[in-house]
Amino acid sequence: MTLVVALVVMLMLAVMGGVVVSFAQSNATSATRSADTSVGDAVAEAAMSHARSLLWSAPNPLDPNAVPQGQVKLFGGTGTYSGQLNGNVWTLTGVSNVTSGAQEIARTVSTQVAVEAGGAGSPMALFSEDSDCGGDSFSAVATEIRVDGAVRSNGDFQLTAERASLGAASSFGPPCETNVQVTEQANLQTLASSQLQPDSDAFALSKVDTTMPIMETAIQYWPSAFTEVDFVCTYREVSFRFTKSGTIPPGVYCADESFIIKGSYIKGEITAIAPKVLVTGYDIDLEPYAKDVLLFATGEEQTKISASEYDWKGIVYHPNGEVSIAGDEFSLLVGMIEAKEIDIRGDIFKMIGTGPVVPLGQDGFTLVPVPGSYVAG
Repeated sequence: MTLVVALVVMLMLAVMGGVVVSFAQSNATSATRSADTSVGDAVAEAAMSHARSLLWSAPNPLDPNAVPQGQVKLFGGTGTYSGQLNGNVWTLTGVSNVTSGAQEIARTVSTQVAVEAGGAGSPMALFSEDSDCGGDSFSAVATEIRVDGAVRSNGDFQLTAERASLGAASSFGPPCETNVQVTEQANLQTLASSQLQPDSDAFALSKVDTTMPIMETAIQYWPSAFTEVDFVCTYREVSFRFTKSGTIPPGVYCADESFIIKGSYIKGEITAIAPKVLVTGYDIDLEPYAKDVLLFATGEEQTKISASEYDWKGIVYHPNGEVSIAGDEFSLLVGMIEAKEIDIRGDIFKMIGTGPVVPLGQDGFTLVPVPGSYVAG
């Protein structure tokens, strides 16, 4: 009897051990498959984004061959993209196949884009060109960001905000390996039309929400490029410093070292050219004097703009360094920022882009993502 009982107990222990091993193997397989499925989703999303970038750069978005089938090789696998035109609506699809153990996991994502008449695109608002790929090309951290115009980063694209409205053609692309981070609270919009008036807090958008900027394969270059010889200096000094309230005499200010505005109730029609540019204070109203350029930083040091209740017009140009700008609900920039790196900070930042128009397909067309058309599976 003792021998029989011992054999029964040993048999039960062996069965229980087998069950434990089976459960462990099943859990490990499930975890691996879940991770591989996430990789497949990411690859399919990237393939679909590539199809969208082809459509956005197509000479004629109503050409049925504007988005041919193709493949993109990415970290984690290869994705297949395609586009199908039905009337004026494109269905853009990304497919991935990821090997998980002995099985293939196929993931598919798709979205639709309508080709509508009217409007060739949006004026450029923010353009960053980090050609040496050494920093954060575009970074925006604020409570609320309102930009009526195109945003382009040749490098990283990082947006953290509780409320964000970015204009049409928000995009990133080469030459740098790009890090893209956008908070869930922030929405990127493609605009069909918009009204953000310089003297109004109104910000009405005809828009559809998207969750990520457009990935482009082509390199974009400076929308407007300048050199010091493009300007005739009205005033030249080692440094300029304005601290008293009043009006700065109009003209082109060329400084060998620095141009600084630090004060309150200062206004002027100026173009400032200097290795170092700094503007801080309260209630500063400025507009450009020459070639629509307001500030032109020629050095590598950061251009810092931290004024409140400002009303500015014109281009801020810093091809070799970073432009750091903050704002509040009473501040507005009407113009364009072009810099190696752009850093937006503060509470509320508002801007209307007036730079060269960024095309969305052929002139006379606007590409508008169809709300609710996103499908994944």
